[in-house]
Amino acid sequence: MAPQATGTGEPDFEETRTSFRRFFAGVVMFSQAVADRVGIGASDLHCLNVLNLSGPITAGQLSALTGLTSGAVTRLVDRLEHAGVVERDRDPEDRRRVIVKRSNRSGDEIQACFMVLGRRIGRLLAQLSPEERATVQRFLDDCNPLFLESIAELRDGEPAKP
Repeated sequence: MAPQATGTGEPDFEETRTSFRRFFAGVVMFSQAVADRVGIGASDLHCLNVLNLSGPITAGQLSALTGLTSGAVTRLVDRLEHAGVVERDRDPEDRRRVIVKRSNRSGDEIQACFMVLGRRIGRLLAQLSPEERATVQRFLDDCNPLFLESIAELRDGEPAKP
């Protein structure tokens, strides 16, 4: 169904916005439940996901990706190392730098928690046609640059733009 026009001539996406907000709330609440289950903070879990997506990176790169200060990244890595999900290695090219990477025993319980949701989402996706799945994929892929642009604006102190 096409969105209805508002009095301004702009399409009304309110129902979609509400669904999106519910989706994000579900992601946040699920992440918190996983973090609680495995004994780490939710923001630590999100940073671990950043590390999983990037592969081994320096603490400075992790700071740049997350927006955390170097001191906060040090404490983050301390907590994740204590939880047994990351390891620190010295950069072979510059011994002053630390490379942060997943540990070999990393995240079995975290993975199991996400597999439960993953199977449910898989069943939902299986109900969609290939074209519908491609649309969902394109939408998700197209959202990521929007997040990155918005993050950059927020970090640069620019006023939020509607």
